[in-house]
Amino acid sequence: MKQIAYHVDTYGFALDFDGYNTLAVNLPGNGDIGHYICSLGYDVAYVYRDNFQDGQVFTNVTLYSETVDVSKLAMRYGGGGHKGAAGFRFMRSGNSPLPVAF
Repeated sequence: MKQIAYHVDTYGFALDFDGYNTLAVNLPGNGDIGHYICSLGYDVAYVYRDNFQDGQVFTNVTLYSETVDVSKLAMRYGGGGHKGAAGFRFMRSGNSPLPVAF
């Protein structure tokens, strides 16, 4: 858990994602990361990882929350999942780790 805390505290950044107080971090996602971010008082954990495929950059996002139905957020971007954990994938356009529709 110390490594998760270090990476989140060092590399995470706050943002407003669909109206929710969110902390984003570029790490391979798991529930421990989401739980840690939510324990810091954020509504949503936005955990993303970039992948390169056929010369394009794709971002895989996993959303975690203890209070928000993140499956509804993920569905807005073509994904799905469960109330507490959900995800989606999009092709990057520029440097932002957020989908273009955002």
